[in-house]
Amino acid sequence: GFINGSAQEAYLAGLVWTQAPFGYSIALIIAGTFYARKMRDSEYVTMIDPFTQKYGGWGALQALPAAMSEIFWSASILGALGSTLQVILNLDEKVSILSSAVIALGYTLLGGLISVAYTDVIQIFFIVIGLFLVMKSPAEGGSGDWQDDNRNVVAFENPMYDDPSRSEERRVGKGC
Repeated sequence: GFINGSAQEAYLAGLVWTQAPFGYSIALIIAGTFYARKMRDSEYVTMIDPFTQKYGGWGALQALPAAMSEIFWSASILGALGSTLQVILNLDEKVSILSSAVIALGYTLLGGLISVAYTDVIQIFFIVIGLFLVMKSPAEGGSGDWQDDNRNVVAFENPMYDDPSRSEERRVGKGC
């Protein structure tokens, strides 16, 4: 979700407007430089622990904005994964989002946090493989445009992003 969204935004608006990866990177550098050692030495488990220690139960209220943001983040990730399943498997949008939620909840409940880390590693391998497949076209003398280089391949129609002016050409395949 996040990686695909960042790539899409960089493609559509340019790298300058793709702020999230840079913002997250800067936040991690600042937190790691100034706060990580202090938090490890104090044996804090969460970011809210220092506030709870200082302010008691009122400090725990600061977890509410973080919890709300995680709820919205999870919804956006499930929506993106559901959209991906909808396009790839041609499923109904609601079914694909619910399937995504059940799968993610299932492997997290069965495997814990380490299963989430494993799926991240698997996703990175798929991203690298996909990048090599996309780079294959320009390396072999193609234009680099996936649709121009694969006109004779019957393309899967994406119901969300179809261009009506090219739908017949994509369905039949030029030169077939």
